[in-house]
Amino acid sequence: EFQQIHAFTDSLTGVWGAGLRRDRAESERYFYELGELEGTQWQLFGNLDWQLSRDWLLHAGAMVEKNYLTDTLVSPRLAVNYTVSPNHVLRLSAGKGYRAPTMLEGYSREVFPNPAGGVADIGYWSVQDLQPEAVEFVEAGYVGRYPSLGLNVDARIFSMSRSIRLPQP
Repeated sequence: EFQQIHAFTDSLTGVWGAGLRRDRAESERYFYELGELEGTQWQLFGNLDWQLSRDWLLHAGAMVEKNYLTDTLVSPRLAVNYTVSPNHVLRLSAGKGYRAPTMLEGYSREVFPNPAGGVADIGYWSVQDLQPEAVEFVEAGYVGRYPSLGLNVDARIFSMSRSIRLPQP
């Protein structure tokens, strides 16, 4: 993985990065007769923070990722922060995110061998192409610092919708 933080101006900062991962697994129990499985996934991400005024901060970010079990996924996020006082901030944000299936979820073929030969029982067996789980959210939050009490508060209320896309028959 690689990440770079940059201050473009006094009021505009950003971070961007990239990651690459290679998974490899082999298991006669969990991936019965599949041999060695391999998969590569990558991600690119970027965020910008724009200090619109002393009290207002706009945050925009996104991640683009490709997992070996999914199509290319784009996860955006937008937030606005209002500083009520130096120790108290209100935030409103919205976005969308994904969780790609794991290698075990996508390829599982768990079997329990019969000592006399053959298969005695089947545990998990992936029979369809799984799609990523998706979540869309809108949240309102409060971040408060109370130094005299040694207390930090990060409270949020949110609404979200979660979906799992299943393949069509």
